[in-house]
Amino acid sequence: MKLHIEEILWLIEMQQARSKSRIPNTSLQLKYSKQIKINKTMENSKIKDALQGIIFRLQDAEKGYEEIIAASSNSALNSWLQKYASERHNMHRVLEGYVAELGGSPEVDTTILGSIHRMFIDIKINNTSAENEFNAIVDEVERGSTMLIDEYNKVIGEVEMPAKYIATLVQQRDHIQAEVNSLTALKDDFNVVAV
Repeated sequence: MKLHIEEILWLIEMQQARSKSRIPNTSLQLKYSKQIKINKTMENSKIKDALQGIIFRLQDAEKGYEEIIAASSNSALNSWLQKYASERHNMHRVLEGYVAELGGSPEVDTTILGSIHRMFIDIKINNTSAENEFNAIVDEVERGSTMLIDEYNKVIGEVEMPAKYIATLVQQRDHIQAEVNSLTALKDDFNVVAV
């Protein structure tokens, strides 16, 4: 865990006070302990906001998969999408637990952008021939998953948080990427067979 400059200064001054008189400066101690609490609250808020952003995207993905399943006639693809919807649900539940650990109340909802994307997918599926449906769905799943992975990368790279949270985010991101790779390979195989 990184120490902020205020924490380092407080530790130095406390060490100096202890070495000189063995009695710490309580007003100095109070000043820096308040600053540390403020910094900790600001950090927690930033972490909660970042996790909530991913939670929203995971909920969008889960809802999107469920809507594609309802609109698609491809049973093989639908079983994959059902698995993905369940996994996204489990992923956002884990992150909701982290937000709660930080004293927050996670919002359980989808985004306007996700709703618009789902409408677009519905229109696309309903106006796509049965033989092209598979490719259209996989393309949209790939597009949405790429956006989700980008969100994970942004949070992992820009937000300082406990190692346990980072490890979970990396594991989830890598799992999503592996699924996208598998689905893309399946699409490539399907296109070879279809030709």
